[in-house]
Amino acid sequence: MEAAGINIGYLLIQVLCIGSFLLLVGGAAVFLAVYMGRVLRKTENKAQGDLLMTAVVGPDGVLVPAELLEGSKQVEIRQQYGRLLLVPLAESPEEKEDDAL
Repeated sequence: MEAAGINIGYLLIQVLCIGSFLLLVGGAAVFLAVYMGRVLRKTENKAQGDLLMTAVVGPDGVLVPAELLEGSKQVEIRQQYGRLLLVPLAESPEEKEDDAL
């Protein structure tokens, strides 16, 4: 009977050790997942950029101030993921020479 008691005690110790290890590893995995979720959300928010202005859409569209276009003469308008993206095009050296003439 004593031998059975010792075996049961030893078995309980093993179960508690293994169980606590699994809880520790599982808790660390959950913590890491939550932390990475927050980091990714902050990264997504930074990718959206800063709000520079709000414009009213008229019958002809929207007027964008030239200061925001960095002096470009042309702008690419792209649609990505349901958003409009204005990309000022840098002038090529040939265009600069044409303007000088």
